[in-house]
Amino acid sequence: MSTVFNKKAVLVAKKVLSGLAPDIELIALDSAAGTAKEAADSLGVNVGSIVKSIIVKDDTGLFYLCLCSGDKQLQLKKVSRIIGNRVIKATAEEVKSQTGFSIGGVCPVGHLNTPAQVFLDMHLDRFDTLYAAGGHPFVVFEITYQRLLRLTNSKPKDISA
Repeated sequence: MSTVFNKKAVLVAKKVLSGLAPDIELIALDSAAGTAKEAADSLGVNVGSIVKSIIVKDDTGLFYLCLCSGDKQLQLKKVSRIIGNRVIKATAEEVKSQTGFSIGGVCPVGHLNTPAQVFLDMHLDRFDTLYAAGGHPFVVFEITYQRLLRLTNSKPKDISA
């Protein structure tokens, strides 16, 4: 077993995923997948099927999780319109303190603090199989769009371009 599976954040992701969907298995990659392109290259899949977990915060200090397609750019103006308040990307420190995960390995579930809302990029629906971070840049898991929608209790939205 890869030593990456012994990392604290990966153990958290594994425990939460096991409780939600025991059949989901974490996949250790041979190279870092801190970006969507790196993950896609490592897996040999379309970069659009990679789920980017992006944390944003609004003017009141609420944090939101945006699950975005790897070949798209999150549009902060679209997210701001959806919630009715201006948002900015969270800093690396804020991401770590809110989620327990570092940027590049943010799992869509198992956050230290539950996001105010979770938005799932509707552009991810064009892929049969998606890949999301499992708590570490070397770890991902495979999931379908519909299942990710249910597991994260997210709302499908047009949040990217």
